[in-house]
Amino acid sequence: VSTQSTGGIAPSLLGQANIFRSSFNFSPPLSSLSSVHPFLLSSSSQRFSHQKMSDDRKTFLVQYEFHPNIAEKRAQIRPQHIEYAKGHQSQGNLWFGGFFPDLTGSVLCLRVLSEDDAKSFALNDPYYTNGLVKNFQVKPFTVSFPPLSNF
Repeated sequence: VSTQSTGGIAPSLLGQANIFRSSFNFSPPLSSLSSVHPFLLSSSSQRFSHQKMSDDRKTFLVQYEFHPNIAEKRAQIRPQHIEYAKGHQSQGNLWFGGFFPDLTGSVLCLRVLSEDDAKSFALNDPYYTNGLVKNFQVKPFTVSFPPLSNF
């Protein structure tokens, strides 16, 4: 396949090359949508809803390091942690979170006004207040690609 006349893009891909226009609209030919993930079929305003936030919140990653051998205690505390997290998520402060399968720690992505607010989140989390967290760190984070809404 020759790509000289198409700027290095194979001609068969040109129909899908307009995926990212200046406003991130996705509009390939309808014939190519049969196997596209539902994420791509949603409107750009739905896919990139984090861009609608016109407030002064900043994004931070909070990484917990768990004490060793916490599986049993974690199972007991987890419902409190989930309730705490859902409360922050409903306020728009917690974007997503998850744990490492080996139970060495977890990561949460927060949208809050300051690093102090992110630290306060961690210090008040039932995982921390009940002694599961050995250490945590908070780092400013720049989102390049938002998470998929229907992962």
